[in-house]
Amino acid sequence: MSFLSKIFDVKKGEGRPFLILFIHFFCFSAMGITAGSARDAFFLSQFEKTFLPLMFVAIAIVMAGVIPFYTKITRGKDLTTVIMFSALIFAGSLIPFTFLLQDWLIPVLYIWVEIIIVLSIIQFWILSGEVFDARQAKRLFGLISGSGAIASMVIGSSISPFVQAFGSDKLLLATSFFIGATAVTATMIRPHRMLLDSGPAKSTAKHKEKSKIKFDGYLVALTIVICSMAFVSKYVDYQFKIIASNTYQTQDELVSFFGMFYAVTGAAAFIVQFFLTGRILSRFGVLIGMLILPLALFAGSIGFLMIPVLAAIFIPKFADQVFKFTVNNTTVQLLWLPIPPKTKKEKKPVIDGTIKAFIEGFAGLSIFIVAKWVPLNFLSIAVLIVAGVWIVYTFKIKTGYVAALQKAIEKRQLNFEELEVDVADSAMVATIEKALRAEEEVKQLFALELIEDISLSPWAKTLNELFHGENHEVSKTILKLSADNSKVVSDDELMEALQNHDFADIAINIAGIRKLASAVPIVEAYLLDEDPELQITAAAALQFMESEKAEEARELIQGKMSSKDPKIQAMAIKHLSDQNNILTHNLLLQFLKDPSEITSNSALVVAAKRKNDELIPAIITNLDNPKTLPTARDTLQQFSEETVISELMTVLADEKIDQNLLRGIVVTSKVFRSDEMIDALIGLLERNDKRVISDIIDTLLSMARQDPLAEEYADRLKLEVKKISKHTYRLIDFLNSVEHVDKEHTLNEVIQHELSKQVPNLLKLGIIDTPATPVESYLQTIKKQDQRQMPFVLEVLDNIFEREEKELITPFVEGLTTEELSKIGEKHFNEIPISLEKHLSIMISGDKEWASAVATDFTLKHNRTNVLKNIDWDKIVGSLALKEIISKYDDIVRDNDQLQKFKLNKEELAMYSTLEKTILLKTVNLFQTIPTEDLSKVAQIAEEEQFNANIPLFAEGDFGDSLYIIVDGDIKIHKGDRHIALLGKGACLGEMALLDQEPRSADATLETDATLLKITQEDFYEIMSSNMEIMQGIVKLLTGRLRDAIN
Repeated sequence: MSFLSKIFDVKKGEGRPFLILFIHFFCFSAMGITAGSARDAFFLSQFEKTFLPLMFVAIAIVMAGVIPFYTKITRGKDLTTVIMFSALIFAGSLIPFTFLLQDWLIPVLYIWVEIIIVLSIIQFWILSGEVFDARQAKRLFGLISGSGAIASMVIGSSISPFVQAFGSDKLLLATSFFIGATAVTATMIRPHRMLLDSGPAKSTAKHKEKSKIKFDGYLVALTIVICSMAFVSKYVDYQFKIIASNTYQTQDELVSFFGMFYAVTGAAAFIVQFFLTGRILSRFGVLIGMLILPLALFAGSIGFLMIPVLAAIFIPKFADQVFKFTVNNTTVQLLWLPIPPKTKKEKKPVIDGTIKAFIEGFAGLSIFIVAKWVPLNFLSIAVLIVAGVWIVYTFKIKTGYVAALQKAIEKRQLNFEELEVDVADSAMVATIEKALRAEEEVKQLFALELIEDISLSPWAKTLNELFHGENHEVSKTILKLSADNSKVVSDDELMEALQNHDFADIAINIAGIRKLASAVPIVEAYLLDEDPELQITAAAALQFMESEKAEEARELIQGKMSSKDPKIQAMAIKHLSDQNNILTHNLLLQFLKDPSEITSNSALVVAAKRKNDELIPAIITNLDNPKTLPTARDTLQQFSEETVISELMTVLADEKIDQNLLRGIVVTSKVFRSDEMIDALIGLLERNDKRVISDIIDTLLSMARQDPLAEEYADRLKLEVKKISKHTYRLIDFLNSVEHVDKEHTLNEVIQHELSKQVPNLLKLGIIDTPATPVESYLQTIKKQDQRQMPFVLEVLDNIFEREEKELITPFVEGLTTEELSKIGEKHFNEIPISLEKHLSIMISGDKEWASAVATDFTLKHNRTNVLKNIDWDKIVGSLALKEIISKYDDIVRDNDQLQKFKLNKEELAMYSTLEKTILLKTVNLFQTIPTEDLSKVAQIAEEEQFNANIPLFAEGDFGDSLYIIVDGDIKIHKGDRHIALLGKGACLGEMALLDQEPRSADATLETDATLLKITQEDFYEIMSSNMEIMQGIVKLLTGRLRDAIN
């Protein structure tokens, strides 16, 4: 395939899929030309011509139903299989049409051919998108679509000889042949879909909420232009076909004429697309690009109005066929570019689909009515009026386009990845040029980010000047972008950059990409550099260059991959994504399972590029770690959605699945919405997997916001509302009983914390059938008990919930007392109230170690020993907190043989238990928002230290790396001899030292003998990194302080 690289911009590994898709599009275009010519000729020569406009109406109506139906039945199906099955139906159906075509079958064929063409083009572009990524698409799709113009020339000019040899009635057999050929090419491309891009079959279903985005002036003008285009096109098409059928009386003559027409327009379109479009837009801009088609149609329609002959109508039809699909189509894509993504996402399908189809249907209906009363050429009056409106609004678009482009750049809303062509118009070039020359670095870097995926040629001179400027960050970014463009940074300039240590890592990589022979000695020298990353970069680059040290470089990389330093390992892995012979499949699997998140994150990036389905199980294992979950999730999105969901379901089926992995999968499944995944998540709720209930409900709500859940799921979730409500009222009953015995015990906080998770769960499940409800805002209002907003929230919930849900959920948000809520629970659930002893027994036997320990402490403290006799202690995990508590109450449990196994020796007992430390920590501002269950983990790293009186604890200016809490004794805070404060029991010193490393701001001296709890920064960071709840609590405190400071 090397000849493709020489003729076209086709890179290594792209040649074969490019050629297959080129042939596929050629066959599709040939199919469209033969089928279109045949159906037009059959209708115009064998059916009543005046009904042709009604065919336009019928097509608009039928396609409005066919496309959603097709989308629904093919969702989640393998695209190659869909194409082959479609081809079988399409090709097979045309054979009986060939021999049975008469009467009412003729209009049926007319509509059926349109369905075949529209669905086939949808299939082709989806298939192409699954083979090539966005950057490849910009280079190659224009070339691939060029095969359509070639097909127009070749097949169009071949129709006449075919008709003479076989007759026009056999033309549909040729169509069937080309449809069959597309099925063959779709099969041939299958391995390249897996190799280059598995093509995530993302669910296209989105929750269609009522749009709140208005049509601004620019969008209105664009809509009018697109609608005018559709209206005029139908009128001209009708005039052209009627005149052609009047001129060529026989079916064979008519088919031959249409074939010739397609051949001529195909040749013209080829020339315009490949040689004129880019030049017109870059030199004259979008205004001229948009005016060419309406002006040509306007002029041609004047001619036909005055002289109603085929030659006259040929001109506007020729213009419509040639310019609409070349310069005009490209210009319209550019016009959509500066529109904000959210607006574009909502409005483009409406304008290009619903509104345009309506206009085409309206055009057909108006032709049918008007054509009965006026001569054919008088229809051009309507064309001239609409084309005039089109021209006027084109000038309005030009003004709006420049303003929208500047605004989009300022708001960082421009995204060239959505642009399917590699063309820039003069206004865009000028706007980005201005941003590149801005004084602010942030604007320059954003402009560089914008043009990353398109040709840099229009800005080559500016980029070269900036590369030599004083801003190193800008220069480095330009150097990265110039890998394939020596006009921006020449080989000589690259050689200079290679010798600059600041640019070396990027320059070495680019030298490897360009295979720059003159750079080999310099790159080889970097193998001995002190910087290990430069060594690895050089070694990787030499694998692509003709170097005598290639083998030495390979050995160096292999050595770095075996390094015990994860950072060095990660560097080596990152540079070997394309080198399967060094970073083998088995090695990559090994790195994906590496305990170091640095190594595994690097391996995940490589896995995303390789897209080998065998890697998916190893990728999924990285969902168990918060530090690798985001990268693992992004990597999984590069694979086929169907394959990923299948693997996720396999892991979820294991009831012994690790909790962290389960949580990771549940969170990740938000981006893999499917009926199977929804069913699996609800199944987890139904089996009462309490470990991840909140995560499951959040994910289901997210999925419902993408697309409403099916009714069958909603019914199952209503049962879960009742089940969670029952659990919540049981907790209320438990809390009520505990408060009556001991309001100060930590057990109150443990139950309250569990309750705090249930109310959001209930509210989210309750509104899941109206997912657009801003429940998160309501939860904040409820939490703050904002008296101004609460009536509004209650009114909204009152209207959303059904009667039973309202009675169960609403009391939780009304600010009722525990006693009042308990009575409501008794009313709805027969088993409430439950005895305090039974509640305690359930919590002690539960799977939450901290709750179990605290409930045991409450039981022993209040001498409710009967509870302990009903527990199977063999099934209880002996946490440190539980052992400390049982040891503390040794005199009560001495006669209980089952509890003796939990008792600690005197040597193992600390002065203060985990529970006591937790209670102390809870008094510190820094930890007040953190639940005691999580705080107990901090308590376990708090060290007890004894100090004598008059001993300095720390001095002003000392390095601060630890927090102290006074258990007993007094500490004097002072600056030299100046007394500042005297701190006693429960006071905290140096809490901010855990979060920064600033020097101590004063002296601290022991006033009396004292016992302190010490938490070092290193230990605290380690435990915080593995406990998100602790980190969230710290962030919450700091943001609260920041708000207070601002206010």
